[in-house]
Amino acid sequence: MKTTNLVTFAVSAAIFIASDEIAHSQGLTISNNNEGLLHPLAGELLIPYTAEELATPPVGEIRKIRLRAVNSAKLSLQAALASVPSADQANPNYSIALSAIQKIESVISDRQQNQLFGLIEDIIALNEAAKVEANPSFVKPAAEALGQLKTSIVHEIAAYIVTQNATIPADKLSLFLRAFTVGSFIEEGDWEDKVIPVSDIEMMILDAAAVVTLIKAQPWQNAERFIGGATASEAFSRYIPSGDGLAVLKIKYGSNQATIDAKWNELAAWVAAQRAANP
Repeated sequence: MKTTNLVTFAVSAAIFIASDEIAHSQGLTISNNNEGLLHPLAGELLIPYTAEELATPPVGEIRKIRLRAVNSAKLSLQAALASVPSADQANPNYSIALSAIQKIESVISDRQQNQLFGLIEDIIALNEAAKVEANPSFVKPAAEALGQLKTSIVHEIAAYIVTQNATIPADKLSLFLRAFTVGSFIEEGDWEDKVIPVSDIEMMILDAAAVVTLIKAQPWQNAERFIGGATASEAFSRYIPSGDGLAVLKIKYGSNQATIDAKWNELAAWVAAQRAANP
């Protein structure tokens, strides 16, 4: 049996071990953040993946395997807020964290993608707040707790793009772009040797003109990170016919390659001009 991602369920004297064979058989990559369910009494419960968890859900719902990360985030966030002094509860980030718990409970209950996406701005807000040393001590662990949802959200963004046939509304495009360019939803430690299903680059394929406009409205350094010194051919190499990108995005890129590449070059030129003007 393949045991690349061992998942162990330890309660009392019982130990069960399962591999990632089921996941790979369905073409899935389950991130490390989805492999554990933290239980307040038994400690860490790591249970085998089930066929039900990995099954393709109805359109608009999250895959049930994501509930592991969602439950873990909820328990970790509750723990981060458990002993917050009354004075610190007046901090606006406390309200953000409490609201996030309510949203997570809705995700657990209804399993809707839109509910999960509704946590993106909360993750970004707490991430930014955690960088401010003057904020109360609960902010950093709260941000880390909610950050457990990043990889699940990225997977669900990819699933959403597929079900929408790579045509998504403007508000979703803006939200997803913020997740990648402001929220740092793609972090190397979360993916290791796994293939990232989508990132900021893929947003250009969805609507290059809109993305260029949105990125230019952000600090120019975000655009510089977005471009990363890559040429258009390098940036979109996964979306040529032999690439390993999502099929719906390969089709869309193939149909609009000249426009997408031109917009990429336009943004790269704008970044170069901004860098020259702001040495």
